[in-house]
Amino acid sequence: IHDWLQQQEWMEAPRLAQALQIAPGWEWALETVLQDALEAVCIPDLPAMESTEWPEQGVILLQTTGSFEKAEQLAPAQLTSLSDKIHHPITVKHQVAGIYCAESLAQAVQLRSTLSSGQSIIAPDGFWLGRFWLKTPVQSTLNDSKLQRQQQIQQLQIATDQQIEKLEQLQQQVAAAKTQVKVFEQERQL
Repeated sequence: IHDWLQQQEWMEAPRLAQALQIAPGWEWALETVLQDALEAVCIPDLPAMESTEWPEQGVILLQTTGSFEKAEQLAPAQLTSLSDKIHHPITVKHQVAGIYCAESLAQAVQLRSTLSSGQSIIAPDGFWLGRFWLKTPVQSTLNDSKLQRQQQIQQLQIATDQQIEKLEQLQQQVAAAKTQVKVFEQERQL
């Protein structure tokens, strides 16, 4: 896959886990739903299927340009859609259409009988229920969220950039102060 991505000039393209911007607290839920799709290569447009030689191993591509129109489905008990928790990229909302958010597993269990075909409910901790099925989050997800780590990395990068900017300002102030000291010393010697 590495060579194929290099040929397509997509090696530097962000992966979905890096590009995804979501509402805080819903990281585990989205990891449970998206799983392998978090490694999707985010590109502006999908290539024409017949013009691309595909790798033998699986690759996931996500087109980042496009729009999202909510389907006219009645949400169970006025729950919000998981797609409402996604801020960027908009196109990933299609993958979570029909999945609604409960505040807890208990609420999800209570509301699952109200689900229509194709609908499901997920709790922030990743427990995901359909009308006749339940999926528990991957055990490693409970303690180690890729999306939480990615958000922490982004926050640390912002904080680092801010500190570097402050450092540069302080260095400029120190340089200006040194220049002023030299001017004063020269005036004193006169």
